[in-house]
Amino acid sequence: MRKQDIVARLGGDEFAVLSVDCNFEDGERMGKRIQSALALCQVDASLGVAVRNPEQGLWQAQKDADQAMYSCKGAKKPRSATSVGAVLSGLIASLL
Repeated sequence: MRKQDIVARLGGDEFAVLSVDCNFEDGERMGKRIQSALALCQVDASLGVAVRNPEQGLWQAQKDADQAMYSCKGAKKPRSATSVGAVLSGLIASLL
C-alpha cells in the first residue's frame, strides 16, 4: 500500500482499496501483495480488481470489482480476478 492509498471497510468482512494514479497492472500487483500478506496470517481472500473508466464513476468501478470478486468466490478457491473497463485514473479493489 502506498501512503496516498485509502483503505475502507465496506461492511462485514468486505473491504475496498482506492488507489489514484494506478493502472491495471499496479492493481493486480497490489492484489497479489494483499493476498500474500493475508496468507501469512492464514487468512484466505477473494479479490476483485477494477480500473475506473474516466467516463464512469467510482461506484461503477466498485461494482466491477465486486463482480470480479464474486467470480473468485464462485470458483471456491481464494484468488484474484480482474474486470477491465479502461486503464487510467483510479482503482478499487474489493476483498473478502
